[in-house]
Amino acid sequence: MAFVGATTALDFWTDNKLSNTVNEKSKLIEDFLKRKVLALNSKIEIRGRGLIWAVDTSKVPDANAGELVKACFNNHLILETCGRNDAALKLLPALTIEDDLLIDGLQIIEQTIGDSLAR
Repeated sequence: MAFVGATTALDFWTDNKLSNTVNEKSKLIEDFLKRKVLALNSKIEIRGRGLIWAVDTSKVPDANAGELVKACFNNHLILETCGRNDAALKLLPALTIEDDLLIDGLQIIEQTIGDSLAR
């Protein structure tokens, strides 16, 4: 079973299409986080590479990453916390996620953080 799965996975790497798609999605995430999420509070930090990103709220007094994860879940988005004291939201979408779903998820994160800071 593992060999069949690995062989199928290798079919994705016969050309640069998957790599190019991942790079495009990475840029989409980075641009969104910089334009929309960083604008919510100057103390928020983002970092990432590829499709692995973190939104660090450790320096934002009114933003609790654990509560943000719960609020995102209530809006149908599954995230985890990561980092020191679990103070960051971890974004780890599938490599093959569709752009519209990715944008929907990013908008949920933006809305959730914005709502949390507005309280």
